[in-house]
Amino acid sequence: MKINSVLFSVMLMLCCAVTIQAESCVGRCGGSFSPSQPCQCNDACMRVGDCCSDYQAVCLRESCIGRCGDDFSTAHTCQCNSNCQRYDDCCEDYDITCESGSGEENEITDTELLGIGNTLWESDHLRYTDSEIAINADGNELFSYVDERKLSQPSYALFIALLNNYNPLNDQREPNLTSAELAETEAFLNHVASSQVMSHVNNLLESRGKIQRGALKDVLYDLWFSFYGRRSSMTFADSSGFEHVFVGEKKSNKINGFHSWVQMYLLQKSGNLDYLGYNAKSEPSLIDTKFNWDGLYKARGSMFVVSFTKPVRYDANYCTFVNIGTSPEFDMALYTLCMLARPGQQCNTQIQDNIVSIQTYDVSHVSGIQVATAFPMVSNSK
Repeated sequence: MKINSVLFSVMLMLCCAVTIQAESCVGRCGGSFSPSQPCQCNDACMRVGDCCSDYQAVCLRESCIGRCGDDFSTAHTCQCNSNCQRYDDCCEDYDITCESGSGEENEITDTELLGIGNTLWESDHLRYTDSEIAINADGNELFSYVDERKLSQPSYALFIALLNNYNPLNDQREPNLTSAELAETEAFLNHVASSQVMSHVNNLLESRGKIQRGALKDVLYDLWFSFYGRRSSMTFADSSGFEHVFVGEKKSNKINGFHSWVQMYLLQKSGNLDYLGYNAKSEPSLIDTKFNWDGLYKARGSMFVVSFTKPVRYDANYCTFVNIGTSPEFDMALYTLCMLARPGQQCNTQIQDNIVSIQTYDVSHVSGIQVATAFPMVSNSK
């Protein structure tokens, strides 16, 4: 009896150990869906709501990417400044990312941020020209002409293919992306990561230890395409940076996010958007619009869209302006730079002879850095 009792105890311990292991993400991060496991440890689990309890702690470990030199914060489980070595609370990648405690010295300066704006602007070779697009800022529809032949080029076509991959309703679980939709995301990321405009951003971020060498594509995915719950109390994912900024989200009786001129044009064309005028406009190519999308109101929606210094025609009723629409990779490159260089702050750069301010916010209740929102500030009144 004593032997049987010991044997039973051993078997019970082994059984419990297997159960505990199965309910943990240790050694399982990034694995494919397993129906034999009670919980999962991959990107999809946040959307489906079946993550193991230690998924965020094990698979989404705190990183110093974009945080080098930041002040101590109780919102993070580890720190990324020179004091963290003294208090033994550095993140695991502190030495690699912040170059052994020199994070403050490697910060991107205000002068560098101001200087890179025109470099990005001049590298945006797929930006719409004054013969390809025009708007009527005071009319019933914002866009009076768009040369759609350009929308078939990879920059725009790959971007447009992503716009219907999301459920824009907040507080509703995001659908599982199909293999075709995942391939669309991959194709867009490949294009953006290899673009000339993004290469300038990548070089600056790598040189200052904001991202590891060769990690750009992974960083872009985490920033823009990782799903999360927009509210900290949510047990499932209903949002992502890309969806919020470039697609727009519907919440109760209003629109959140939505800072893409391409999305706005496509919804106007389909008859699903009612343009209600603008709050402000400023150089270069910035407008703060107000509109209804499927009956829901957007009070302020700023985006790069138009140059106001070249009127095409003017009469007593309205003025139509030449439009210079920025490419998707320009918007993502500039927002990514500001998200990692000045998260949660206004990020100032110079484009042509104008100072442009970008505001970004991180998802504070999720470990790591994901885009909660990013948009240009439009200060000049109409």
